[in-house]
Amino acid sequence: MSQYREYIEQEIGIPVIDGTVAAVKLCEAMVDMKLGTSKVLTFNWPRPEMAHPGQRRNIA
Repeated sequence: MSQYREYIEQEIGIPVIDGTVAAVKLCEAMVDMKLGTSKVLTFNWPRPEMAHPGQRRNIA
């Protein structure tokens, strides 16, 4: 889309945000802030009633 962004902006008369550029800039900002995946017990363990997906059970 980046090759068409300027043309589209001129045609419709409003700013157009290129999704690829926006995503890369967001990633760059996260790296600059030294953000990463949390390591603090954020894993959600499966519920016992969902342990056997092939069997039908009454889940209330």
